[in-house]
Amino acid sequence: MLLLEILVIRPPLNARIDLVIAGAEPGQSPFHYLYIAADVVLVLLLATLTVVNARRTIPRAVAHREAPVRSSPVEG
Repeated sequence: MLLLEILVIRPPLNARIDLVIAGAEPGQSPFHYLYIAADVVLVLLLATLTVVNARRTIPRAVAHREAPVRSSPVEG
């Protein structure tokens, strides 16, 4: 998704910025909305990845911590 932003969406936006700096009025552009949509998708993917990894990691840590401690009986 990040590559899509960098390789497909940013070049037209950079060209538009150059036109604006030069004093032209380039008009409406759908690339701003595409960039926002790509960023939203990227954030959702990162959040999903975080949740999936947390669900995999936390049960292991809890199970490791709660493992029963075996002690040998003391003869006396």
